[in-house]
Amino acid sequence: MKTLCGYGSDMPKHYIDEEWDRDALFASRNLVTQEFAAEHLKVSRHAIEKAAARTQGPLLVWIFGARGQIMRKYREVYVDMGPRPGVDLAHAWHGSSPEVLLGEARQQFATAR
Repeated sequence: MKTLCGYGSDMPKHYIDEEWDRDALFASRNLVTQEFAAEHLKVSRHAIEKAAARTQGPLLVWIFGARGQIMRKYREVYVDMGPRPGVDLAHAWHGSSPEVLLGEARQQFATAR
């Protein structure tokens, strides 16, 4: 069983291995740490992890980097709180797949450069 950051194999992991894709997501999405999301939503970090572990759960979690990869610029796990600019809305991603959101982020980032 493959685990990452305490998550079981059933977690919908959305791995972002390319630096360009990480930068694009940060430019177009409100990505926050698990700690910030827990504080903002007034729940425990464990509740964030449990919600993210559900395939059709309320939270979208991005995993940055491959297992064992050391990154200086980013943390390993981020909660998607909706489009940027805007307020932090944990459910704002509903209705779109992570793949579509990543594609939109890539387009916006390429256009902005």
